[in-house]
Amino acid sequence: MFSVLLSSLVLSILCNLFSAAYAAPAAPAAPLLVAAASDLYPLRDELTAAVLKATGTGIGFSFGASGVLARQIGNGAPFDLYLSANESLVRDLEGQGKVLPGKVYATGRLGLWSKQGGIKSLDDLKSATVLHVAIPNPAHAPYGAAARDLLNRRGLWQALAPRVVYGENVQQTFQFAESGNAAACITAWSLVRGRGGVLLPADHAPIRQVGAVVAASARRAEAARVLEFLVSPAGRALLSAHGLTPPEAGQTGGRPSRGSNRDATGGRPGGRPRTRRSAPPGAGQAGGQAGMPRSRAPSGDIAASGQ
Repeated sequence: MFSVLLSSLVLSILCNLFSAAYAAPAAPAAPLLVAAASDLYPLRDELTAAVLKATGTGIGFSFGASGVLARQIGNGAPFDLYLSANESLVRDLEGQGKVLPGKVYATGRLGLWSKQGGIKSLDDLKSATVLHVAIPNPAHAPYGAAARDLLNRRGLWQALAPRVVYGENVQQTFQFAESGNAAACITAWSLVRGRGGVLLPADHAPIRQVGAVVAASARRAEAARVLEFLVSPAGRALLSAHGLTPPEAGQTGGRPSRGSNRDATGGRPGGRPRTRRSAPPGAGQAGGQAGMPRSRAPSGDIAASGQ
């Protein structure tokens, strides 16, 4: 009888050891969902790897225009972290209790790009051979508001406005020029710095980029660690390597300064264009050709195309 009990005990122990050895590993946590301005698109792989190494947290991105992402968060979209290219949008969401107090993690710059590389300055855009110039939609894309502001300050907006076409975000704006549907684009420097783009003067309202943890997130502590990485020396070095400069000392928090990319929410410091644009030939083509916007001036009701 004793030998039977002993055999059963040994068998039970062996079965438990076998089960433990071959049990399926625990499923990894789902990536943290980050709503990110499209100027971060070129950094996505490096940023994902760096965040994972520094914090142990995996992240996944949903790219789009900052204004569109802000509306989605305001409507309850299940994001964990918001990385905006527009400070005012974050401060507005703070006031609504939709996000926790944000931090400025970078300052964006504008770049000029043309497919053949022949357009080297803003004055080159005045050439009669330049039929269309693409900029992000100022109604919800901070880089578009800055581009319009820059052209206004240089006295070029009135001449160029009839030829301007609008991308839903900086990535789509670049695609318009890359496809040849626009002769040139003014977009985020982070997208064109390694492609022969020209860094434009910062003669516009600053593009202060702010990150904030979404208040409704169940993973706020993890999201806060990701944001802390972005403002750390390692995070800023990574951003700087892609053309996103660190904020000025002491400027990582607080309310936006006067004129700080406010018009990306629909304001008008640069003046709203009065002309309505028609799509150039090739609009809407498939196979990598970026379709152009239909005939309309910027509107806050235009939906985002993602990245």
